[in-house]
Amino acid sequence: MKVCRPYGALFYSNENHLQSWKNFAPRGGFCCNRGSFQKRRLAEKNILSVLWAPNLTLEIIAMKKTLIALAVLAASGAAVAQSTFTLYGVADVNVERQKGGTNSVVGIGSGGLNGSRWGLRGSEDLGNGLKGVFVLESGYGIDTGNSQQGNRLFGRQAYAGLEGAFGSFRLGRQYTPIGNLADVYGNKLYDVFYLTPTYASSGPLGLAYRSDNAVTYKTPNLSGLTIEAQYGFNVNGAETNSGTSPKQGRHFGINGMYVNGPITAGLGYIGLEDAIATIAGDQKRAEILGVVGYDFGFVKVMGQFSQTEVVGSSPTGAKPDNEMEIYGLNAAFPFGAATITPGFAQVKDISGSSGSVKDDAKFFTLQATYELSKRTALYSNLTIVQNEAGANLGFNTTVDPANDKDSSGIQFGIRHRF
Repeated sequence: MKVCRPYGALFYSNENHLQSWKNFAPRGGFCCNRGSFQKRRLAEKNILSVLWAPNLTLEIIAMKKTLIALAVLAASGAAVAQSTFTLYGVADVNVERQKGGTNSVVGIGSGGLNGSRWGLRGSEDLGNGLKGVFVLESGYGIDTGNSQQGNRLFGRQAYAGLEGAFGSFRLGRQYTPIGNLADVYGNKLYDVFYLTPTYASSGPLGLAYRSDNAVTYKTPNLSGLTIEAQYGFNVNGAETNSGTSPKQGRHFGINGMYVNGPITAGLGYIGLEDAIATIAGDQKRAEILGVVGYDFGFVKVMGQFSQTEVVGSSPTGAKPDNEMEIYGLNAAFPFGAATITPGFAQVKDISGSSGSVKDDAKFFTLQATYELSKRTALYSNLTIVQNEAGANLGFNTTVDPANDKDSSGIQFGIRHRF
């Protein structure tokens, strides 16, 4: 039995072309039998007599234009299908109360569960498994409508690159490898990373959550293992600096992530060549972060450890005697569409000082989400910070407590993805 082959183009300018097409057909014709071929040839003649008849009515002319337009769209569709373009975003708003010492504030907040944003992403199939990609992502405060990340247009991400069997290669403003790893554990507004001066912090105390002028390579997934490496020329947007700190903001970062079934594990590092712009010379600083988790089904447990060479307050830029350390643990309990996640973290030597005054802090967190749909969720966050005599961690400058004073925050919100 002969196998049918593609029938080919539908329209030809005259019957000679139709005959020529038959001559080029494989032996035995394009169809399973000669009778089928003759029937299709007769149908083509009928179509040709309509499309190319000398006396066409207005209706037939309109039909002819429609058929030609559809043929053009069909021909171009294959090229269009090779490229993608997506407009996406998050609208996240909440009502919250924050307290520090004797100060408190109540108001509307943005980004309690996920940072509010809108973005554009696209890719183009370049053949042989190679794709060109880009992302332009802008952060905004839904409570005010203002742009975030220093009033940048695309402050969250702005990069272009290539992806293929080799992995991915990206240039532009991007998350640092250690910032990506911190997100795995939790880096939202009421999380310990956000509220402490780690380089991976997504909050105002973080120095290297994102990087301008970054070159990033990420390996393909190797049986659950991926490795991401990055060099940033300057986190503040200038490749050169002729002032007192020409290397300020330059850094190298790397992480390794292993995700396979219920297991999650990762280790990250970042090294800053000069962390202090106002002091001449290179004040090198570094941070390491480790994350491990296991999903038991009824609960997913995550733990983390980080060690940070903090900037310190020395007028010479000397490293503090101690590194700041954070130990954290949380457990996510799913209940149908709801998830409840209690957590605890211990922060030690926040200032890095070896003095007699203790500057540790304890974090107690409770987070809850309820998925109304795949895109919309209700959420609530509660965080209590217990500061020792030399610590004053809080939520914002309005309610930051004095040393040895506790701070707390609670919020209820809704997040919608589009």
